[in-house]
Amino acid sequence: MSDSDTSPDDVLFADPRLILAEAIKAYLPPERINTADYASKHRILDNRGGGYVGRWNHDEAPFLVGPMEALDELRFLNVAVVGPARSGKTTIGQNWILKSVDVDPADFLVYAQTDDMIESYVKREIAPMIDLHPQVKEKLGLRPVDNSLKFERFLAMWIEFLAAAYNNLINKSAPRIIMTEIDAYPANLGDPCAFASIRRETLGQKSMLLAESHPDRANGHAAGGSITSLSSAFGDL
Repeated sequence: MSDSDTSPDDVLFADPRLILAEAIKAYLPPERINTADYASKHRILDNRGGGYVGRWNHDEAPFLVGPMEALDELRFLNVAVVGPARSGKTTIGQNWILKSVDVDPADFLVYAQTDDMIESYVKREIAPMIDLHPQVKEKLGLRPVDNSLKFERFLAMWIEFLAAAYNNLINKSAPRIIMTEIDAYPANLGDPCAFASIRRETLGQKSMLLAESHPDRANGHAAGGSITSLSSAFGDL
């Protein structure tokens, strides 16, 4: 006989039905959905500094739907997006990342012009985006090394954020690659799209390269190597 004065009726137990329901979720197949539909269903925007706030709405930028849909088409290996600043190009890759982490995991390489630019991008865009989406944040690793300005490890995938430098382009590989604002990459890189494309070609039909660029170079002169690079690397589109 127990010496405790606590009655069994006073002890709170978890509802076994809730425990079973949560356990069963782990055995359910992931949602089959493309990037555009995932954004419409799940993406939240919080552009407090100016811009759209609220759930993603294709009507706000219908021209982004096509590139997002192309990311999930097995007949394509490359998606190129050329457009002016602040036109939403970068959100295409962000929505792709969210969808991948949540329901379609695959490792990513994400490139920007310099180390400072990629770190700023992670601070200003990626980290707040993850915080806004609980279904993604809960999959982020708990160790300090799993969540940094250069690397993030999730439940079944990782994302590495890199400067567009020669060594970073030739020594890394992943099935999914994002190259942001390639018109501002160093001119001495040669053809960055060709370098990046090789890094994912060995992974076959389920690999994808997304490249985005302004229609002119960052210094204001007519676009040369960068846009030519897009045309040559993505001639199959």
